[in-house]
Amino acid sequence: MKRKALAVGIILLFVATAIIPSSGQKIEKQSLPGSRGNTLYVGGSGPGNYTHIQDAIDNASNRDAIFVYDRLSPYKENIIINKSISLWGENKNLTIIDGEKHGCVVTLLADMISISNFTIRNAGFHGNDDLAGVLIHSSSNLIFENIITSDTISAYGILLINSSGNMIASNVIQHNYHAGIEMRYGHNNYIIHNMMLNNSHGSIIVGWSSDNFILENNISDNICLMMVESSNNSIYKNNFIVYAIALFITNSGNNTISQNNFIRGWHRIMFFFYNIICGSNKTIQKNHWDGNYWYRQRILPKLIINHIIIDNKRGGFRIEVDWHPALKPYDIPEMR
Repeated sequence: MKRKALAVGIILLFVATAIIPSSGQKIEKQSLPGSRGNTLYVGGSGPGNYTHIQDAIDNASNRDAIFVYDRLSPYKENIIINKSISLWGENKNLTIIDGEKHGCVVTLLADMISISNFTIRNAGFHGNDDLAGVLIHSSSNLIFENIITSDTISAYGILLINSSGNMIASNVIQHNYHAGIEMRYGHNNYIIHNMMLNNSHGSIIVGWSSDNFILENNISDNICLMMVESSNNSIYKNNFIVYAIALFITNSGNNTISQNNFIRGWHRIMFFFYNIICGSNKTIQKNHWDGNYWYRQRILPKLIINHIIIDNKRGGFRIEVDWHPALKPYDIPEMR
């Protein structure tokens, strides 16, 4: 609960320092609230407006804000942000950054960047590169209130690599070929109140990462959450609408999975498969399950069966238990 309070406090702090006027207001001549530098504008009709988002970024300084009007949308660009700035769209449904199926749409290389109120779509699909709608190679960033989608054959929605202390909140992340969100070697990241659906290879993948917090997301997918060699993560009060696999956990222990709703989608079977690969010197800690709703009223404890694989051969089972399963689903708010 302390971690929940901390997470909520962080997102409120982010939002309080980054709220912009509504799109109907005239903001040509004033700074955006929360920006501590100058405000640059893209796509507006007044003097000093840029035509391309990247041009505004190149001319911005740390702590500046960039406001992007939807008048010239879609902006067909692959933008790279290497400064600590705030980037705001006028309307997330109408202010579109389109990668035209080439490269990453948005790449973050500096810390403390905020991106809000955009549709970010059509990352590329060439080769084996890590391509994404938003690629994050930095820390302490805010990705808030965006729509992120790519129908190409190799793109991620959001990909974090060696990136910590980020807040990914209140986004719609859908129809991405790879994971909606994939995190590699990340710590202390907060994934909060997102809607995630129809991401072909899973909604959230957490790899080689620890101390992350996944809270109050609405996830509807064939694979809802995958964890690979990750520990001490908290998965709390999420809606998992499951069409095949709810959780796929490999070599991951000491994670807390608490007060989530696991709901069967379309009355299909929900599988929980835990593949624990034990080397000769490897000990995997148990995960902690408590108070989850398991797709129907359940009075007795819920047994979670782990399949143990040793040298690519099945080596038996290990049982974990949710001792206090919920009698009814939790009221977890959906995005509006």
